[in-house]
Amino acid sequence: MERLLKIERTCGDTTIGGARRIGLESESLVISLPFARVVWCRPTAVTVTADGRVLRRLLVDVTRLAQVGVIVSGLAALGAARWLRR
Repeated sequence: MERLLKIERTCGDTTIGGARRIGLESESLVISLPFARVVWCRPTAVTVTADGRVLRRLLVDVTRLAQVGVIVSGLAALGAARWLRR
């Protein structure tokens, strides 16, 4: 039986451009239900290899930050409305 919730980290194919090699890393959240499977992927980092040096840059997922902000604001407004009704 497959786990209900799973987080997977993967590295994509490396692209070669001139003397540079560029690779993408991503993270996936997999929710497996008996009747459906939901997968949410997001990029996490870019790795650049050039001249024998490896440079890894983390990516900031601005959309995810905005979604979390909207959810937290909604929960705060709901809590404030319930508190004011007392």
